[in-house]
Amino acid sequence: MVTFYPSGNLRRFFPLNGKVTGYWTESDEIQSAASLPIQTPLGELSLKVIYVQFHENGHLQILSLWPGQTLRLPTPMGEVLLRKGLSFDAHGNLNSFEPHEPLTVSTPIGDVEAYEPDPKGMSAENNSLKCSPDGRVQSVSTVGTQVEVMDGEKSYTYAPRIIPSLCSDAELSTASLTILFKEDEVVFKEGLKTLGRHSHSAHYQTTVFEDKVLFVQHGC
Repeated sequence: MVTFYPSGNLRRFFPLNGKVTGYWTESDEIQSAASLPIQTPLGELSLKVIYVQFHENGHLQILSLWPGQTLRLPTPMGEVLLRKGLSFDAHGNLNSFEPHEPLTVSTPIGDVEAYEPDPKGMSAENNSLKCSPDGRVQSVSTVGTQVEVMDGEKSYTYAPRIIPSLCSDAELSTASLTILFKEDEVVFKEGLKTLGRHSHSAHYQTTVFEDKVLFVQHGC
């Protein structure tokens, strides 16, 4: 399947546009997919993709990988093994990616462990790590770090949450905490819900979130 911008420029193509059912599984679909040579700002890659998306100017925007597929690529945080996919801005700079394993990164408030055990949806644009063209972390999702904030005379704690699994009431998983770094403030989010906003001048301390449950929801 191929989609286009209103201008007629190519937007997305899906090399294999099948349907997963009770009789045709994700594994069947992956086995039917073929590896394709794809030119990227990081060089030519040969891989299986769910879809490829382009900016309207024709530059590569998103590579969405099949579950189980990984890539080892250079990033502003060093060489990292990636999963799910990655995205680029309109100028070819790496914009976001999903690490295959928890990755500790330096942020304006201290070290944070970037990792999303259960990425939502198939879009590889919504990843646990987003960075600016110069390599600074713009946002990070974590299930392994909690943050203590002293803002004036008040203190706050922001941490991931332990929740019932979507697969089974008898199992637990961890809902990630997302931290956004804006020009004049740090924003803490849980999904679409904003938990708090604080100025960069507040005092921050990052520590390990000990209660995390790295249950990856496959096969629900």
